[in-house]
Amino acid sequence: MKHIYYIFLLSLIFIRCNEVVKVGEEQQTLLQPPLWQIVDTSCTIGIVALDMEKAANLDVEAAQYLFIDDFINLLQPLIPSKTNYSEQEALQILQTIDYAIRRNRQQQMEYESAFSTCIRYRIFDCDINSLLYLTIAEHLQLPIYGMVLPKHVFVVWKDEEKNQEIYWETTEGKARSLEFYQKKYGIEAEETGPNMILSPLTKKDLLAVVSFNIGKAYADKDIFEEAIRYTRQAIELRKDWYNPYSTMAVIYRKMELPDNALYYSRKALQLYDKDAEIYKTMAWAYTVLGCDTEAEEAFRRYDIEL
Repeated sequence: MKHIYYIFLLSLIFIRCNEVVKVGEEQQTLLQPPLWQIVDTSCTIGIVALDMEKAANLDVEAAQYLFIDDFINLLQPLIPSKTNYSEQEALQILQTIDYAIRRNRQQQMEYESAFSTCIRYRIFDCDINSLLYLTIAEHLQLPIYGMVLPKHVFVVWKDEEKNQEIYWETTEGKARSLEFYQKKYGIEAEETGPNMILSPLTKKDLLAVVSFNIGKAYADKDIFEEAIRYTRQAIELRKDWYNPYSTMAVIYRKMELPDNALYYSRKALQLYDKDAEIYKTMAWAYTVLGCDTEAEEAFRRYDIEL
């Protein structure tokens, strides 16, 4: 009987280590409508981002709204209003927007989550740079769209009538090729387009980016209930985007909930499998769950991707 009992215990461990336990799909901890249903999403994305952050109880002041107005007023007379632009004119416009951002930016950061915080202290990252490009693009109806990669955002000037694409690195203020991004982030050509990777973002996708950044702002402060709420809202808007799943995995690792961390790690890896941090989270979860073989493999992948 003891022999059978031990076999039963081992089988439970094997199942737990090798099957995806469906967790993390529970209802929102607080019943309230998602942010994009509270604010007026017809405004430019810069105003929408501030409104969403304010609705999420982040510290948003009138000065940040004035910054957006001043930014638009600075650029509007510098950008010609036309229905068609040559490639040289498009490059000039992108450079002009870069000039306006550099004029207002005191420091370029690798990552800072809250849009309002970045504006307040003039510390911009790729998300904030790109949201500013997209704000003026919406206001002037320019064919500029956001693009996402795992842990990175930039923009593209995309004129479909002219079959014209200019991939623009907002942290550098210069054009880059599609191949540059594919090589840097290990994206295969056939992976371009699906899963939100290197695909022009819709307004709904941008709302997901803003929701994600709000969740990340709370996660960075270890305010987990709010972090989970707004990161899930990002997932609800765009279920095939890597970043929210990977952040949820890290949140649950901090909360010491290995089943949840493992669930979201596996979801993230289905979308992008070259991020060392997610393997680190998986290794921790497997170790806590007693899945030594799986933990060793996750650590091995972590070393490879590091």
